[in-house]
Amino acid sequence: MNGEHILYCQDRGIIRRVDRLMSLYTYACAVFFAISVLASVVLIWLGSVTTAISMFILSTAITGYAYSSLLQRQQHIKEITDKTIDALQKRWDELRRDQELISFFAASIDQQDLNDKIKLKVRLFIATVLDMYALVLHYINHGYFIHAQHFAAIYENMIKSLFRYPHICEVWKSRDVWGKGCLRDEYGESLVYVVDEVIKEIEQEMNKEKTIP
Repeated sequence: MNGEHILYCQDRGIIRRVDRLMSLYTYACAVFFAISVLASVVLIWLGSVTTAISMFILSTAITGYAYSSLLQRQQHIKEITDKTIDALQKRWDELRRDQELISFFAASIDQQDLNDKIKLKVRLFIATVLDMYALVLHYINHGYFIHAQHFAAIYENMIKSLFRYPHICEVWKSRDVWGKGCLRDEYGESLVYVVDEVIKEIEQEMNKEKTIP
């Protein structure tokens, strides 16, 4: 998987809008700095030393601000990524501490033994994980990541890994079985599209495995 389902949902009008604006701003500042330095040299040659120094200081300040903005942008992306990964890790840590959830994911609980409490717990756990993926898709689809394809491939594979577990697809699609309403209806178009396409891929792979002699 190379993230094609996530990238398909990108808003074509604002893809990488933040990065393009920052790049344009940076180029404009660089041009301004070059022109200012050239103008400062000319002013010094004409004898206006004070004006030349003031212009050079101003151009240096503007260029420094542009560079600082770029560093903040990169730091912001790193923080988003780290917080998202940390939140997902905490979700899976919660799973490892809960024997009922572990038994469910390991398919060691018979379907008839799943009471309403366990079903609701499973639904809420999966919902908290999907909430994080919905946030990630929002960031990717709205241009907040420079290497969108790289991040899309990573998170699409993570979603696929989740839905490979038994019964997870049923939790996603069923209505009033794992809690009130349908979990699928609680999410936006982007996540629903990605999950549905991932489930199709999983089903196709399973069908191929069955046909192999």
